[in-house]
Amino acid sequence: MRILVISGQRGAGKSSLCRYIAEYAKARSIACYGCIETSLRGKNGVPYQIGLADLASGQTYLAAERPRDRTDVPFQFHTEAFAHIQASHEEFLHRTSASIQTSAPERFGQSHEKEICIIDEIGPLELERHLGHADFLKMVLDNRRCDVLVLTVRSSLQNALLEQLNENIPQYDVLIIEIDKKSRRAAQNAALSYIGLA
Repeated sequence: MRILVISGQRGAGKSSLCRYIAEYAKARSIACYGCIETSLRGKNGVPYQIGLADLASGQTYLAAERPRDRTDVPFQFHTEAFAHIQASHEEFLHRTSASIQTSAPERFGQSHEKEICIIDEIGPLELERHLGHADFLKMVLDNRRCDVLVLTVRSSLQNALLEQLNENIPQYDVLIIEIDKKSRRAAQNAALSYIGLA
């Protein structure tokens, strides 16, 4: 399993790059699951509502909210949204495993199709409080099913994420792509090349 870490500030284009990867993969019939953050933003681009778009089902779940333009008020997180994403992942694994088992005999022994998992994003909720996507991330790292795991993280938390990854998977290939508004096209090309879609 290869791991692509997309790092950048708020509004740099991390989620947009994840959507680009997912759309590019799905257009080529490559399995892509996990979630991408959506948000409603107030003044200065500060989010006040965060959703999780499930790549497997297409549904979006409300994950966090706070009063608009009240950055002094912490987000209220909805744990059921994160549970939905993890359950969708488990259902995907069960469905694809069953499909492999019932495939024609001549398909056995062939290389499996590429699978991409996206978790957008890993933040203080996961790294400091072990909530949010923490269990989902651990599941993906433990089962080692996907070929490429795509993670997004704020630049300020990049080292904390890498430390956690090194504790769990020191033998895996990890690429960090730093993204900002000026480097989005280069980041797209680098991501597709690393994943093997270019």
